[in-house]
Amino acid sequence: MKIGIDFGGVIVKPADGDSPFDPDMGQSIEQTGAIESISKLIKSLNAEVWIISKASKSTQIATRSWLSKVGFYQETGFIASNLLFCSKRTEKRILCEPLGLTHFIDDSEEVLDVLTGLIPNLFIFGNENAREDLARVVSWQQVLEKLTSKGNGREKSAPMR
Repeated sequence: MKIGIDFGGVIVKPADGDSPFDPDMGQSIEQTGAIESISKLIKSLNAEVWIISKASKSTQIATRSWLSKVGFYQETGFIASNLLFCSKRTEKRILCEPLGLTHFIDDSEEVLDVLTGLIPNLFIFGNENAREDLARVVSWQQVLEKLTSKGNGREKSAPMR
């Protein structure tokens, strides 16, 4: 399994309005169970995990700071070089193409639309109002359940467009 994961809105809670991401908020901004679940993916399921995030330069710095501050690398076994950034959501496809990902988790329908046809298993995170054709997951517990089930989430992957 090779899994791509968005950062903002998936690993950490979405920022409120126009307020910038604050790495000093530590684990209080972690999506419940994200770090523990990513650790299980890497250590128990031997998944290759990538964080692929759209972020400005300042948000990239803040993201790296937060990951270090909460001990993300040590806790999960995540490889720092598997953290990739782009400046536009649509650029995630360019970053994903050479990786051969089997799964991608994002909170943006726009991103999943761009990845349709490239990555077989696409999950919309935390968006209960997402289109019916997207495999919805509302918690990290549900992510683990889907990824450890027989179908690996294939039952409701986004269709080809």
